[in-house]
Amino acid sequence: MIMNRIQTDRQEKSTVAVIILALCVIFSMLFSYVKNFPLKILLLCVTTVIMLILSFALFGWAIRNRIDRGLKYAWKHYVLVLRLRKELLNAGIYTMRKIGVEKVAVIPWITVNFAPDFKSGRIYIKNSIQFHEKLAKIDISSALGGYVVEQVYLTDNEDHYYYEFYDAHYEKRLVFQSFGEFQEYSDSTGDYELFIDRDTTLSLTHQLLVGQTGSGKSYALFGYILQMLGKQIPYHLYFADPKSSSIELLGEKISPDNTASDFEGIVSLLERFVFQMEERQKEIKKRLSTMIDGDYRDFDLSPHVLIFDEFSAFSQQLAEKDKKQRDHVAVCLHRLS
Repeated sequence: MIMNRIQTDRQEKSTVAVIILALCVIFSMLFSYVKNFPLKILLLCVTTVIMLILSFALFGWAIRNRIDRGLKYAWKHYVLVLRLRKELLNAGIYTMRKIGVEKVAVIPWITVNFAPDFKSGRIYIKNSIQFHEKLAKIDISSALGGYVVEQVYLTDNEDHYYYEFYDAHYEKRLVFQSFGEFQEYSDSTGDYELFIDRDTTLSLTHQLLVGQTGSGKSYALFGYILQMLGKQIPYHLYFADPKSSSIELLGEKISPDNTASDFEGIVSLLERFVFQMEERQKEIKKRLSTMIDGDYRDFDLSPHVLIFDEFSAFSQQLAEKDKKQRDHVAVCLHRLS
């Protein structure tokens, strides 16, 4: 069985350009033969036509690949987009349209925005009703030639998908030779910010650390705690550890009065934390007259942070309690959300 290879719209345009060039040469030769047209003038005309077509093609290539950012940028952009177009074609992410007498595959519009050092960047792919679900789920890392997609999200107007990527050989992890180096780097971030790696710093908000055993959850949590202890503004830390592991040991050293591991102790800790949050809310409310949409950071207030290790273990314990107890804990957690 012979299968015809699907051509894209760009390939079809290139084929048409080659055909036009070939026809120009053939008709010029015939014209010269019939009319005895001077060969030099013929060659000049043919060369001019060829140069015009090539110039238009090169100009279009340069514009598409952002030649204004340099030749290296344009070449990397071209190679990456070409890889993606091939993979999207193979994955069936295209629409069939008729150009002239031929049907061609039209692939969604793609462009790339590299960081100045080419270590990271963002890919934009045009969204559509037809490919909305596929673009949300597809993993394009295998088509990026050494880059890895870190996160995918949709623009606010849902017009494009963004794929943020980084060089797989780029070391994002930070390594410190001393606590002094660690503290100096932490000081470079805000009092209400925590760094994760070389490229990522997050505002102090609710966070959930998830990963399989041995993936580094506890180590990441230790890094967070160490940053909090070194901030210029004092942090009020609460520790809940239903498995009585390393977090409980740290809590007993840092804040023994606000550390719990048994079920009843954790519930009592939650109640105290909720009470502190409600008192904080009253305090902030008094200050909102000066900044109607402000929060504790705008008023330089100390953060209160509950560190809950192995929450799934606590949930299993909670499931064995009576409904009244479960509802009470649910209300406490809801007030913290």
